[in-house]
Amino acid sequence: MEENRLTALAGLFLRKARKEKNITGKQLAKLMGISQQQISRYENGITPLTLDLLHRFLLTLDQDGLTFMQKIFHEYHGSISNKPETLSSPPPLSQYIKHFIKDKSC
Repeated sequence: MEENRLTALAGLFLRKARKEKNITGKQLAKLMGISQQQISRYENGITPLTLDLLHRFLLTLDQDGLTFMQKIFHEYHGSISNKPETLSSPPPLSQYIKHFIKDKSC
């Protein structure tokens, strides 16, 4: 599903950052205080990230938030630009970050 594309790209970025830091999912889970299974769900794009959790991941993995955003947006636009309906201008940032904000009204 297209709506989960950003979640999947975020997970791929985090997995790559973890591997570049040469730590296992189990080690990252211990550092973050969550289960290894949950780390796997985030990295595989199964569970969307909240902004707070994304911030914790980036700090733990020594990653810059701006670099993260640039890389996943570049990948996102690269994947949709191959479609017949190419966007003439990027959508607003709010469209992107809604995928990382947990709906608190539920």
